Amino acid sequence: IQAFIGKNSFYSIEQGISFDEDLLKSVVEAWDACKKENMLKPVNAHIGGYSEQNNRYEIVAETNGTQLDVNKLVLLACDTVGRGETVLDADENGCYAEAEIKSDNKSLTDVVDKINRWLSTKITYDWNGTKVVLDHEILKDWITVEDGQAVLDEEKVSEFIKAQAKEHDTYGKKRKFMTTLGVELTLPSGYYGWKTDREKEKEELIELIYQGSVTEREPVYSSTAMQKGESDIGNSYVEVDITHQHVYLYMDGELILETDCVTGNTSLDRATPEGVFGVAYKQKGAVLRGRDYETPVTYWMPFYGNYGMHDAYWRSSFGGNIYKTNGSRG
Repeated sequence: IQAFIGKNSFYSIEQGISFDEDLLKSVVEAWDACKKENMLKPVNAHIGGYSEQNNRYEIVAETNGTQLDVNKLVLLACDTVGRGETVLDADENGCYAEAEIKSDNKSLTDVVDKINRWLSTKITYDWNGTKVVLDHEILKDWITVEDGQAVLDEEKVSEFIKAQAKEHDTYGKKRKFMTTLGVELTLPSGYYGWKTDREKEKEELIELIYQGSVTEREPVYSSTAMQKGESDIGNSYVEVDITHQHVYLYMDGELILETDCVTGNTSLDRATPEGVFGVAYKQKGAVLRGRDYETPVTYWMPFYGNYGMHDAYWRSSFGGNIYKTNGSRG
């Protein structure tokens, strides 16, 4: 008989030998293909690494190898000889060990589908006026397969948001400002500017990745400014010139009001702080309270704790050096 072992090789047993099962067994076991050192175990299908060429994860197909069930092959040979047949195909008769996990295994395909859905995410940010794109080029370093499961490294999501916020946020950063009198100042930041809410943005970004979203968005901000970019003051603002005790009001770049003022009393260490601030709110009919006073005002616009702009009907004059000895209580 001719016994086909694998695709390209076969072994033969000459016809005419007496049918002795023990002899037949010894002949079959002597074949090179039946020796353990010549057998290759099957390899299960598994998830390969990230493909730079295809920008995705792929399943590596199983290989069945050449591991024979020798006992089964012997029995098959005996049966073939006993029936007087001349051909035995070990492959067709299931004599080879097969991989247990095939490439269509649902557990594998579900994980790969999930990972590739995450990798399909493309978020185009407007991060305080700067375009920032998050896609597979970044995500590939955030996503891994661990113990057969898709894993998104949330710490790397946090690091990404932290890096973008550090680069694009203006809250807490000093700003250059050109005064009405033509003096360029570098002012500290008060409670003003663009500030990313890192925790909320992390939560939303992770959910967008899980959905495989393709979208444009702004990050979640805990503080915003009048306009985007590093120069975020815009062209509508109040300028308080402490040196000259003067106030300028600009609307859409046009100076619409200017007046003298009185700022914090420097002799009592109550100087009005320098910096760029956002008006917290505007209130009519407020009462200013301190340890030893309650003063009603018609207008109140706080910008830094108890510091704010207000009318002062009790004063007969403004400007000059009044603030140095008889300034506001702050």
